[in-house]
Amino acid sequence: MKVESSEIIDLLNQIEKILDRLTSLAHNKQKFVVTGDCAGLEAVLAEEMEVIWGLKDLEEFTGPNGDFFLGDILNREEYSATKVRLSQKASALRRLNEQNQRLISKSMEIVQYELGLFLPKDDYFKTRELAPIAFDQKV
Repeated sequence: MKVESSEIIDLLNQIEKILDRLTSLAHNKQKFVVTGDCAGLEAVLAEEMEVIWGLKDLEEFTGPNGDFFLGDILNREEYSATKVRLSQKASALRRLNEQNQRLISKSMEIVQYELGLFLPKDDYFKTRELAPIAFDQKV
């Protein structure tokens, strides 16, 4: 069975919408990380997971009778412009996610530093100030 080009275009449009949605969520995630809004970040992460599962389902789509794969479609010449557009969107999303990873890493460093200011220090460092322990060998 030959797949209608309208079905393929619909599939590619759905993928593009999902990439746009993930980009929007990545921007929101960035705002929540910067402002320290953990509840907002948690909500965005939950929504992001749902969207990613939807994308995964579309990427594995093989047509009504298993007669084509998404990779096969994107390698066709008539869809080369769409492939370029999707690649650009995916690259932009990748950059945003890398920025978010760096922001989260820096936030964690700040939290660890601040916790270090409030937590009591161990007494292990004071042991050097004490006289060495001498053992009686007559035991």
